Amino acid sequence: MDRKLEVRDGATGKLRETVPLAGMQTGLAVSPDRSLVAVSTGLAPTDVFAGTDLEKAKKKASRILVYDVVRREVRASFRPPQDAYTVAFSADGTALLATVTANGSASGSFAVASDLVRWRVSDFTEQSTFHLGANQPVGLAVSPADGSIAVAGTSGFVEIRSPDGARVLWRTEQQIQQVDSVAFSPDGRTLATTEFNGRVHLWDTGSRHLAATLTGHGDRSGSLSFSPDGRLLASSGLDWTFGVWWLDNTEVIADLCHIATIASRNDGRSLSSLCG
Repeated sequence: MDRKLEVRDGATGKLRETVPLAGMQTGLAVSPDRSLVAVSTGLAPTDVFAGTDLEKAKKKASRILVYDVVRREVRASFRPPQDAYTVAFSADGTALLATVTANGSASGSFAVASDLVRWRVSDFTEQSTFHLGANQPVGLAVSPADGSIAVAGTSGFVEIRSPDGARVLWRTEQQIQQVDSVAFSPDGRTLATTEFNGRVHLWDTGSRHLAATLTGHGDRSGSLSFSPDGRLLASSGLDWTFGVWWLDNTEVIADLCHIATIASRNDGRSLSSLCG
């Protein structure tokens, strides 16, 4: 399993440099000004079954690396308080966030406790830690508009917190199982979330209600990303499919009306009033 960060040229896609990682990548984030890349790492499945000293291997693999793509150098590499599974930068780029999880055994049963940790980017000094609960976060996103933080995972819902991470502002409705990925649109008005059955939900962050559900993946959706103008949403599924969703209503209606016009010539049905 490759344990490296590949930095490629944005225009050509050619490999520019390779940065070795301490373990398997668990999370990746790019700073708002695109100068820094943060990667969290941890144990790989092969490490668990390799018969090695797990505690020693865990201490070596559990790291957060911050790479400066402008200077082409590692800005920081440090061990978080617990295993980090997701990373993100604050909206203004002055802070690095990560969800960290401690796994242990309590009263003979497996126990999980997670926190949201914040570091200052200037010197990577830890600023704050807030408890998230007894669940495993696997998705983390920051709104470019107001800096609010979305945390998703095995809880089955998405928790939207204040920019400093201290307060819970609202939660989405409970889903079937864990939520694997979250993403804010560039204007912060839409929050996209995945569901275990492959559906992608779009939440209106103003009304805090479900605005739309996108169907197409036959299995879990693993990642989400909006285009810079917010008109497209890309999603990947564990069914080896890749979806591109057109979110601009004007363009969507125009395309549908074009199809409806052609169909009406065959079936004689009248067009919708939306088609003018």
